[in-house]
Amino acid sequence: MDIFEVKIINQQKEVLEPGSDNIGEVLIRLKIPLSITYYKRKEDERYFDEEGWIYTGDLGFIDKEGYLFYAGRSEDLIDRGIEVVNAYDIEKIANKHPLVFESAVFEVPIKQSGKKALKICVDLKKEGSITHEALYNYLRENLAYFMVPRFIEFKPQLRNNIMEYINKTNLKEEWNSDMCKKKT
Repeated sequence: MDIFEVKIINQQKEVLEPGSDNIGEVLIRLKIPLSITYYKRKEDERYFDEEGWIYTGDLGFIDKEGYLFYAGRSEDLIDRGIEVVNAYDIEKIANKHPLVFESAVFEVPIKQSGKKALKICVDLKKEGSITHEALYNYLRENLAYFMVPRFIEFKPQLRNNIMEYINKTNLKEEWNSDMCKKKT
């Protein structure tokens, strides 16, 4: 889009060179003199810098031809101690299973231990069913050991808002209910 400048930065706010190995946060800035603000922005959230760059919260990279590729949301980066895992990478593998329609991966606290574990919520295709154990085995065969979710929950639908966005915040909050834990 000719009205935007785009750059990719790492966690130290350094601009990354083009290439699929250089995934970072996508920043955009308008080339035309127009002011943009967020409606009802929380004061502690920083979306703009002093130079007018907008922090999108999206991860991506720019290839050598200048094309922008989406690689997930920055909030989907999960520090597993050994590695930083992108939930998007786990979801891509899970979604390749022939019975999985879509999935959402996030961290949940393990009660009374202070530790966290990965959980995956899965919306299955209508024409099939699979057990928790079978899906776990599939993930274990196709992911590094530290990427395999400890908890699996089957849900009839994951997209439940007007933007057709999977609201992982709501899914994380559901974890606090005993009913959710029984289904997981």
